[in-house]
Amino acid sequence: MCSINSKRILCSGEAGNYSCTMFFGNGRYFLNDYCEVYDMETWEKVLDLSSISNGVYGVQTTDSLPYFVVWYQDSEAKSSGKTKGSNVAYLYSKENAGEVVAEIPNYVAATSDGKIVVYDGAHTLYKVPLYTEKEIIKMAKEYIGNSGFKDYQKEKYHLFTD
Repeated sequence: MCSINSKRILCSGEAGNYSCTMFFGNGRYFLNDYCEVYDMETWEKVLDLSSISNGVYGVQTTDSLPYFVVWYQDSEAKSSGKTKGSNVAYLYSKENAGEVVAEIPNYVAATSDGKIVVYDGAHTLYKVPLYTEKEIIKMAKEYIGNSGFKDYQKEKYHLFTD
């Protein structure tokens, strides 16, 4: 990627079989060479996917989403040409971009409103929201209210506290 204004190369890839430049996140980010994601506001590399780059098909995010959704296909699906639900999305934290916080099997797509579409492997597609850690904790607290764990539950689920 070359900046015409500054007359310099901003990033470069290996080129070849896996070369690609894909813009996403309302044009704020771009995927270069299937292995690195750059933020066009700062021109910093914000995500390194080189360890899985030969299976990366794309990356998606929104401004409000705290994750990069990385669409990945395993090698079996690539060699057979039939996915059979083998598409996976990895959620990488934007805050700590080297950290995978979740894996989403049967991934199909990310929507512009920050939701994902997954396939049940049979006949149905589902549109599922992605929540932040704070949202999940808040919903869990609202759900359980003032109830607590019984002694046998603490022991069974190893919920020991001081």
